[in-house]
Amino acid sequence: MLLNKFKLTGADISDILDVIEEHHIRGKSAKTLINICRDKNDDRVLADALENNIDVIISGDKDLLILKSYNGIKILSPSDFNKYYQ
Repeated sequence: MLLNKFKLTGADISDILDVIEEHHIRGKSAKTLINICRDKNDDRVLADALENNIDVIISGDKDLLILKSYNGIKILSPSDFNKYYQ
């Protein structure tokens, strides 16, 4: 899916997955929702990211990407994430 949707090479995808595996955490769900996004499901993503002190959200969701950042949390597409962390 990443290969076709974001026009990444196999090597790019491998690099992204390596970084995610190295830095991912299993967090807890936020108790309080926020009202930021046009899509209410994306509010859960932002609330959970805040609750768990996340630095970066990697997403292809346009409603999240349009924000670029939220409360110090960078919101990047997979290809931008790849450029940012190389």
